[in-house]
Amino acid sequence: MNYALVTGGGGGLGFELVKEHLKAGFTVFALEINVSDQLKNLQENAPERLFIEPCDIGSTESVEKAMEDVKAHTDHLDRLFNNAGIHRFEDWVELDQTDLDFVPHMYNVNAVGPLRVVKAALPLLKPGAVIVNTSSEAASLTDQTATINYAYAMSKAGMNMGARIMDNWLRPRGVRTIMIHPGRMRTAMKGAHSNIAPWETSGALMTLLDRLEDIPPDMLFMDYKGVPLNW
Repeated sequence: MNYALVTGGGGGLGFELVKEHLKAGFTVFALEINVSDQLKNLQENAPERLFIEPCDIGSTESVEKAMEDVKAHTDHLDRLFNNAGIHRFEDWVELDQTDLDFVPHMYNVNAVGPLRVVKAALPLLKPGAVIVNTSSEAASLTDQTATINYAYAMSKAGMNMGARIMDNWLRPRGVRTIMIHPGRMRTAMKGAHSNIAPWETSGALMTLLDRLEDIPPDMLFMDYKGVPLNW
């Protein structure tokens, strides 16, 4: 049986990934800080294959508790999606108006949170497993012209570096890591004026993962269709 874990599974891209994997026959663990009604309703239709774990990825204790529950149901994960994250529109300001005291909190969730999840899941990540981290074009160091959004951009850049170091360690052990730019999706985090629906990104991601063997193993950064990104 195939198993997938999705953080931030209660809405947006995470919820669509949960649905796609259920449809593909996976047993899914959805980790979510605020469990949504739509996620609960989805579980009612697949009670044997969808497990909801309340989890705050900003807390080591919370992550370890959720992962112990996961380990009670499986000895491996085929796919781990680090999708949970936070974003604030009030941070779309320049430095003179930026609330720098909030930056460490966002960094703790967006950059350190995924590492917490992977660390707790290490016994379940066997050769052949794939870690998919949801990153952002805002984190690019080579294509960066923004003058705003310090907290989010810095936290996602930190996430990218953590994934790079983690990949150096895990890839020789047969566990692959990829960093995905999901596009500008119409979600509560990104806003209604974005041009991509979450289901479009999740569908393309499923196709990408099905052909991952065709993508060079040292290619870490890509968009949701598998186009390489020079970040």
